[in-house]
Amino acid sequence: MKNIMVLMHSDDGQESRLQCALDVARAVEGHLNCLDVAATPIVYDDYVTNYTQAILLEDAVAAERENRLKLEPRLKVEGVPYTWLETSGPIADCIVDRAGLNDLVVVGTHAPKGEPKYGDVAANIVRRVRRPILAVPRTAERIDLFGTALIAWDGSNAADAALRAAMPLLRLAGKAVIVTVGQVERDPADAASYCSRHGVRAEVRSAPGGEPVSDVLLDQARKFGAGLIVMGAFGHSPLREAIFGGVTRRMLERSGVPLLIAS
Repeated sequence: MKNIMVLMHSDDGQESRLQCALDVARAVEGHLNCLDVAATPIVYDDYVTNYTQAILLEDAVAAERENRLKLEPRLKVEGVPYTWLETSGPIADCIVDRAGLNDLVVVGTHAPKGEPKYGDVAANIVRRVRRPILAVPRTAERIDLFGTALIAWDGSNAADAALRAAMPLLRLAGKAVIVTVGQVERDPADAASYCSRHGVRAEVRSAPGGEPVSDVLLDQARKFGAGLIVMGAFGHSPLREAIFGGVTRRMLERSGVPLLIAS
């Protein structure tokens, strides 16, 4: 985990995204790719002219120029190597286009507050990017990489992918807990063995089904004081997305700690 891309955009979640990205990059001695997006608004009004859209984009570019002037002095003293990248377009599309050679993509769990025109960025990216996503709540002050990490395990291929992707961070954790909810596809002992072979001791906790999976996972995260939740996303097939997509979306909507999500 060396190339870490973080969404830079002047909204109320930017500070949380940046601080968590810096925490991760510093911990793994990685390089930060700061993708500053001048977002083109999603326009639903047929009467909006090309001229109006051009004006809106011009304003967005100017705002992000100010954003860079504000943040680069800080980045230069953070002690983390970084590259500042500028682009414009729909936020999710820009991230998907640039994600390829990054090991982790840091975004917010929510669209910018008060800016619904930018869409459901995190859920959109999770569906489209074949890279691990670190989704950061706007209330997160930083990410606790050295405390407890909770691994949500259902035995799926996506859970496998998330566990593999998170291993560089799990090695840093003081404690790892594998949590299952109800019936799962494979024995969680498989996940514990995988962790052990990578130098991570993980205990297994099984919670009964019946309650919404997201509620159980968040309750377990609070119980263990988890600073990071690792989970597989809903898959890329329509059926799997219909079955499991609700869990991912609810976790994005409700989690107070960063989520490492992979599919």
